[in-house]
Amino acid sequence: MGLFLLLPHEVSEESVYWLSGFYNYLFPISFAFFSISVFLRQDDAGKTLRILSIAALPIGCSIEQSSLLLLFCTAVSTLRRRTMSLYGGLYLTIAAAISATVLAAPGNGRRYVAEISNWLPEFPQFGMIQKLSLAIDRIHRACVSTDNHILLAALILSICFLAVVKRNRGVQDVAAMGVMLLNILLMLPFGPGLQKMLTALRCDRFIYDLNWVYLNTYVAFFLTLCMIVSILWCALSLKDSPTVLSFLVGGFAVTFLTGLSPTIYASSHRILLVMELGLVVYVCALIEALLIPLRARNALRPQVPDPSSAA
Repeated sequence: MGLFLLLPHEVSEESVYWLSGFYNYLFPISFAFFSISVFLRQDDAGKTLRILSIAALPIGCSIEQSSLLLLFCTAVSTLRRRTMSLYGGLYLTIAAAISATVLAAPGNGRRYVAEISNWLPEFPQFGMIQKLSLAIDRIHRACVSTDNHILLAALILSICFLAVVKRNRGVQDVAAMGVMLLNILLMLPFGPGLQKMLTALRCDRFIYDLNWVYLNTYVAFFLTLCMIVSILWCALSLKDSPTVLSFLVGGFAVTFLTGLSPTIYASSHRILLVMELGLVVYVCALIEALLIPLRARNALRPQVPDPSSAA
């Protein structure tokens, strides 16, 4: 719960505290996370939990973002297992059927056409790279926001993990720590002098001020992509890395796909919720990885006898 409170205020305000945003984002995504968690530990889950995880699918897959994340995470888990139980087959079949219905609903196409004229009339002329660049812009602005405390925690803990816990560090680890440290500097509110120097590595208004014509815009986007790759690289060394990576990659991928919608800016910050919750899962894994060596050291520490008890 404490990590949940570290989500950016603008994301929480639109997808948690706002009643309509809660029903359209946090409510179905919570069901999806519960259903995924049961599926991932299906061997240890009882019959009741398995039934509840399947019963949660109609709500968990009721929006595009949570349905795509659920399908991705459960598919990765199934590929790792290399076998499929009756529960797993039934689960994936129902999830795929509901997700296909949601994604292929006739209202989606009608809304897509209507929203183009409302928000981004030039959207049909954009190519695939241009549309994805809009999503990168949204992700970049979230990654350099001073309010994104969960990302700040993820970057600091990642650096601690790579510098202290991970053994046999290589050039890739040093480069990842450098990229993460640079992103931390971009997030912190420094004085005017340093802020002016760091402005060249930020892009605050991608299409509104014609910033898309400047080179520093794409340098900023490149550094954001490097930061994402650095997080994924660090996640590779964590315990149960495939599960953590599936949430991270799924969260980032779902956010990238929002660039295919003309409402990518109209939907404001609530479209970032899945990505931010993926970071919450990642931070939990980092905390566990940092605590394991501490517990091992305490277990190996010799016990000093109490003189009073000996007497």
